[in-house]
Amino acid sequence: MNANCEIINLFIYDSGARFSGEQLKGLLKNQEEFSKYEYVHPSPEEIAIFSIPSIFNLHDIYYGAGAEQLKFKVQVAIYDTGVFSIRFRYQFNGELSVLQKVTFSNDIKEFLNSAAAKERSKIERALSKIAKIHASDQSEAYRFYFINADRRKLSIKETKLIAGLLIDEQSSDMLSDQYVNEVTKRNLVYNDDDILYVGWESAVMVDPTGAYEQELIITEIANAQLLEMRIYDANMTKIISAAEKTIPGVLVLQKRGTLKKLNVQLGNFYGKTLDMLNIMNDTIVGFGEWYLSRLYGLYDEAFKLSYWRVSLESKLEIINNRRTFIADVLRSQWDEILEWIVILLIIVEVVIEVFFLAGIKLA
Repeated sequence: MNANCEIINLFIYDSGARFSGEQLKGLLKNQEEFSKYEYVHPSPEEIAIFSIPSIFNLHDIYYGAGAEQLKFKVQVAIYDTGVFSIRFRYQFNGELSVLQKVTFSNDIKEFLNSAAAKERSKIERALSKIAKIHASDQSEAYRFYFINADRRKLSIKETKLIAGLLIDEQSSDMLSDQYVNEVTKRNLVYNDDDILYVGWESAVMVDPTGAYEQELIITEIANAQLLEMRIYDANMTKIISAAEKTIPGVLVLQKRGTLKKLNVQLGNFYGKTLDMLNIMNDTIVGFGEWYLSRLYGLYDEAFKLSYWRVSLESKLEIINNRRTFIADVLRSQWDEILEWIVILLIIVEVVIEVFFLAGIKLA
């Protein structure tokens, strides 16, 4: 089958800061207009508005030479949560096998990885001018494929190719029909002629209308949430472990100042994590009740996003319990200090009284 296709390689990073749309306005050149990303499919229900990232068209990069040269359009989508996605977009018209050829070329992979590292450095320098960033070493990579065709016209071989893209398997023609059915069962159909498949490695959309920017953004949002939750989960594990090691020694040495500092650190991290989860929940609600919400549900299932939320919430509870314990210890220590102050005042009062009585007798 010949079709207009696009491969979008996503490299997703977390800057560790928060940005407003106003701050990002004009940060980089060639910013996209929001109107391009308005929802285009008809729907029996109103589609709720959710936050659209600030998207900038940076430049084009080229791989290879001559007739084999590939042009990748470079974009960056910056979300107000601090996550940004570098997109390398390659469009072509031809056989679907080109999707496989480009995807599994090690030379192209190295080329895009190197380009992503360079673009990331530039973007973080620009972001550091408007906020103090704390970039994480963790990142996400994902691919979004678009095939401008009628899904009902796909052959068995082409469906196997799609399954291979979903699981990053180059030898897709060797996959059994049963396994292909398992791999492709996580999908969403809007009209009879379109379908969107979601996998751990990538998503593939087959649609004759040529509209897929909203689906791309949902894909990015799900990957961004996975990245943020992975980062927060790892940091929470570290801070809980550090607290478990610090608290016993501090209690023995009665280091009240250290306990206060630890309590503030736990409180700050608790607040930031809760804020991140609240923003995430607000985003999910913004998808509405139908198509976009169900599409997000596919990524939720593929990426185990609900599992990550539960993990974070359980660790938040642990942190809250530690804060309560430290607060009780600080309160107990303060009560003990007050008791000693009272005892000391009583002793001073008694001593003064004794000296006063002694002075009377001497007189």
